[in-house]
Amino acid sequence: MIEALPIALTIFEYWQKTLNSTNHEYALIGIIKYIFKKNNGNYGVERVSPKVRSICKKLGIKVPNHKKIQRLMFENNIKCTKFSKRTSKYDSSKGPTGKKAKYILRRRNNSNRPYQKMTCDVTELKVKNCDKVYIEVIKDIFTKRVLKFELSYHLDLEFSLAPLKRLVKILPETGCRILLHSDQGWQ
Repeated sequence: MIEALPIALTIFEYWQKTLNSTNHEYALIGIIKYIFKKNNGNYGVERVSPKVRSICKKLGIKVPNHKKIQRLMFENNIKCTKFSKRTSKYDSSKGPTGKKAKYILRRRNNSNRPYQKMTCDVTELKVKNCDKVYIEVIKDIFTKRVLKFELSYHLDLEFSLAPLKRLVKILPETGCRILLHSDQGWQ
């Protein structure tokens, strides 16, 4: 057959080898898709590669390196998109800029009596259903206890003032100056 065709034997052998290797690629693509779907599309190249290698060893297929797996995943548009989006984090400094209060605490983060120095902060938390929940905590520096806290789905002034109003009602008369330290966010 080669004598009848106008090609060299080396070209014929090259194409025979190439066509046989694509069959392995189809098997690899099938294995990659299986692993990807089995893990609900949460795996990228780094997690898919070792699993593909272990399956290839069991099946007796030539074990590919991570670059080949990455190329096959790219060519077949197999990629994890669940963790690629950057979500915006809560930043309290986005509020209106104005007069900053003096830093009275000056890194003296210790106290010798309760209710003398307290800190407060607002933190954004993600819930399972991808909603955001905000928590504000007021903590006593001396006892290291959380005195009051507030949870809310909305970040507004009413949410920020609620734990402070409840704290004022229970504060005992200490006879010394009370300091509430915050990060000077908009609230």
